[in-house]
Amino acid sequence: MVFFNNSLDKRFLQAIKDENVGEIKRIIDQANADEVTLKIKKSSKEENFPLFQAVDVGNLNIVNIILDYANTKNITIEITEPINKNNNHSVLSRAFINNYTSIIRVLIEYVKGHQLSWDINASVEYGSTPLMYATTEKNEEAVQMLMDYANDHQLLLNINMDENVEGYPLLSAVMKDSIEIVKLLMDYATHHHIILEMNRKGYHPLSWYPLFIATMNGNEEMVKLLIEYARKNKIKLELNEKDMFGNYPLLNVTRGNNTALVKLFMDYAEEFQIPLDITTLSRDEEQDKDYTPLLNAVINENVSMVKYIIDYACKHDIILEFKEKYLTLLYINSSEQAEKEIINLLSRNEKEKRIHITFFPNDSDLLKRFEEIREKEKE
Repeated sequence: MVFFNNSLDKRFLQAIKDENVGEIKRIIDQANADEVTLKIKKSSKEENFPLFQAVDVGNLNIVNIILDYANTKNITIEITEPINKNNNHSVLSRAFINNYTSIIRVLIEYVKGHQLSWDINASVEYGSTPLMYATTEKNEEAVQMLMDYANDHQLLLNINMDENVEGYPLLSAVMKDSIEIVKLLMDYATHHHIILEMNRKGYHPLSWYPLFIATMNGNEEMVKLLIEYARKNKIKLELNEKDMFGNYPLLNVTRGNNTALVKLFMDYAEEFQIPLDITTLSRDEEQDKDYTPLLNAVINENVSMVKYIIDYACKHDIILEFKEKYLTLLYINSSEQAEKEIINLLSRNEKEKRIHITFFPNDSDLLKRFEEIREKEKE
């Protein structure tokens, strides 16, 4: 009996590349008629082979045809084994890299059905694992499949990753704004008595960490979720760490005009006795401006936020800095009532030396307005 036919094998592989299902079926029929077994397993000389090619093009129909053919011929395809010695790319890892959910599901079932060995924590490239690919692609279903497989086979997913890897699943899920994946990671960690990494920086040289990213994205639900997890697990979150541009969480939430998160940050900082940075400048070179939480609150005409920041500063003996030149943004954008309230707040707290204001050296409009306010107060 002839077991292989190089001509048919080449046509078979080309038909898969072309996603020509009709041609694939004709070749299989011809091989069966000729009593030839198609070469569907990886050879030592070739990296590419039918199933890997089918996964690479993302064609579920062709994947199923190949697996069915393998089963009829009692051939087991080692879909979890690396295709070469230089990296850990396998058929299954390729499905995760390409984010083909339906193919991932079929391949995992194949692994289980054929009792194949699968190192679910093996890195593929740049330290990334299947879980990392699934979180990066915001693929909740793939994350759940990995967790289910791990639980069913008494395996433990490495959900924190190694220190020398730039990213890690929680950081990636927060970056993608995926509340559901973050919840899955938290539930998995709790069930397996694992404490999630919450403060580790990634994405060098940006130096971003989960709470920073959540505030940068303006995702209030995500911020609350991270803080609640930290509370439950007695984790002291980094509230003041800066990224490469000098931004930090409180600056982000004041820029986003989120009063509720400002209050949440202050309450959390008090609870864990963390001195909250409310004064550090973040430089915007394009606009030639220095931003602080107070300035953001003023620009956004957010009187309540201005009060929160001033009250926090007063309670902690912090002298706030403010420059009159930045008020042009308030004058341009604000309603008359908001402008009046904010100017009154600045006047009162400048007088009580809670805020140090740099006035224009000549003809300061703000100083004149302060004087008018204080004259009226005497009446």
